[in-house]
Amino acid sequence: MSDLTETGKSEQDSFPKEDIISSVRFSNRKDLLGAILENGRKYSFSEVDKKLEHYYTRRVN
Repeated sequence: MSDLTETGKSEQDSFPKEDIISSVRFSNRKDLLGAILENGRKYSFSEVDKKLEHYYTRRVN
């Protein structure tokens, strides 16, 4: 099975924060991603998914 997404991009391709935020895949989480992703760094889709999962499952005091 291929690791290509519906856009034809590999799951391991990396994209800058701005591209991730403006993507259709993460359109409903723009504000959150703007806060948790670092400027100047590139992320793969799997990295972004892991950051989102960590954010949603973190323990709140």
